[in-house]
Amino acid sequence: MNMQFMLVVEEDLIGIGGKMTTQLSMGIKIEKEHTKTLDFIKKYHKRYGRFPPSSEVYKHIAKDHLREDKKYYSKLKKANL
Repeated sequence: MNMQFMLVVEEDLIGIGGKMTTQLSMGIKIEKEHTKTLDFIKKYHKRYGRFPPSSEVYKHIAKDHLREDKKYYSKLKKANL
């Protein structure tokens, strides 16, 4: 990835001067729902010395969302997201 692009994206998210935007702050709090997935990845890496297959990570993320709302994916589909 282009370093200049990364810096622009980072500035857009964090803001000039390093102050975190409200949207980023809100997102960080919400995305903590993936703590179990992160724990799974860490344990898997420690045990096998490599990261788990992408399909396993996606499955864990889907489970995180379904724990949040049993109709999570139906609602996304209905909202065209």
